[in-house]
Amino acid sequence: MNKKKCISTILAAALAVSVFAGCKKEEEVVVDLNFGETYPLKTDVTFSYWAGSGFTPTESYKTFADLPFYKQLYKETGVNVEFIHPVQGSENDQFNVMIASGEYPDIIQHNFMTGFTGGAAKAIEDEIIIDTTPYLEKYAPNFSKYVKENPKIDKMVKTDEGKYFCFPTIQGDDYLLVYQGPIVRKDWLDELGLDIPTTLDDWEVMLQAFKDKKGATAPLTYLDNIFTMSRIFIGAFGIGTDFYLNDEGEIEYAYYQPEYKDYLAKMNDWYEKGLLDKNIASVDDATVTANMVNDKSGACVSNTLGGIGKFMTARKGDGTNFEVVAVPYPTLNKGEKAEFAQRNVEVSGNGACQISTQCANKELAVKWLDYGYSEQGALTFNYGIEGESYVKTENGIEYTDLLLNNPDGKGFQEVLQTYASPASWGPFIKTGEYMKAAAQMPQQRESLDIWMDTNMKKHVVPNLTFSQEVAGEVSALQAEIKTYTDEMRFKFIMGVEPIENFDSYIETLKSLGVEEYTNYYREAYEKFQNR
Repeated sequence: MNKKKCISTILAAALAVSVFAGCKKEEEVVVDLNFGETYPLKTDVTFSYWAGSGFTPTESYKTFADLPFYKQLYKETGVNVEFIHPVQGSENDQFNVMIASGEYPDIIQHNFMTGFTGGAAKAIEDEIIIDTTPYLEKYAPNFSKYVKENPKIDKMVKTDEGKYFCFPTIQGDDYLLVYQGPIVRKDWLDELGLDIPTTLDDWEVMLQAFKDKKGATAPLTYLDNIFTMSRIFIGAFGIGTDFYLNDEGEIEYAYYQPEYKDYLAKMNDWYEKGLLDKNIASVDDATVTANMVNDKSGACVSNTLGGIGKFMTARKGDGTNFEVVAVPYPTLNKGEKAEFAQRNVEVSGNGACQISTQCANKELAVKWLDYGYSEQGALTFNYGIEGESYVKTENGIEYTDLLLNNPDGKGFQEVLQTYASPASWGPFIKTGEYMKAAAQMPQQRESLDIWMDTNMKKHVVPNLTFSQEVAGEVSALQAEIKTYTDEMRFKFIMGVEPIENFDSYIETLKSLGVEEYTNYYREAYEKFQNR
């Protein structure tokens, strides 16, 4: 089977095992290891690359290799790559098929941190991916230098045993870690003579005014789930969402804390007063958008790009003063700084690249993956092609009008993902200039600074891994506890369950194993700290 036919068959058949094995045998090309320290590298090797973040083929770009970005990357590195694209929505299933087959591509982009039972350590033990530690100093000087200079990042890219295993996407700027928070109708505030709300009391006054004087039927609308919207108000009571680090740096589970009762009581009070969307249990993103742009709601929780930008664009040119702005995370008392907020970890396993044990040219793979952490590689991954998608000016690096004012009317993100690292994943350090450029409206740019002004950095729990011995137990506990806490949260807020029954709720959580669940996380975090 020739290589082109092999790759296309994989794309169509979603990793038929026999087909993949045929590809692998033709991939083994011997390379002179004295390929030098400079790029482009002198080699005729073609790497097979499992692109686990998903890819939707278009008429112009049928594979990542067709993108201007990867053509430029080939020109700069001298290394050719053929991509294996699992069907979007089936990535995990097809990944499992690949692992079960025992036949692996040279490079695997997959979340081995949290998306593989036993984590990366188990994947190394099972001889799926390699321990890259012996290769880094010689073949990945850029990556090695960065992690040595950034101890926090260093812990995130190796196992509890100290083995390096991936080349991840590193979020190198706070502007990439914070993108979500509370949003309100600024034109309504001005009309009603109200200041920007900073406390929960301010919020209650504002929401009541939106209801009584603006006719808002759902003054505050939001998706209430543990990973997004509920965190906006719960933080005012001194706790985070799900697992978080307390002021002493210890792991705590939010929904087992006494302060959680106070949060639920406040939300129930707002619900009974008609300040919360009555459909809180079924609200989705489309509902939030419709409520905000159709004057049914005056406040929500959403994102810089997909919230503020979407709302403002929908009402642009309608002859009104419609304006939405970001506001600070609320606190209990005036002048306090919010402790808890939305904030991602600096390293996500989703964009990480691992080298498989079946890669015949491991040193070359390490050298190629190191490119994104070099000075020129960082420019290419973040900005694309000089003179086309970016230019160097006396003020620094700037995106061109191809992205900022596309002549074909295409959006910034749509163009960028063809010229720079697709979907912003891959082995490189991401710059905050991306978000600053994408946030073109002043309201969007201001939101980033407003939402970053919290103490959340010290409360973020890094990605933790669990040994194979306990991973199954953790997963089972998580499933049962999450189902129960989700159900009870809505019942308490909507008044179906009286808040007086909170003690009974705590006892049920205890019977479900919440303390054991928390201890597993504490043990995993202790191991992380000792890496």
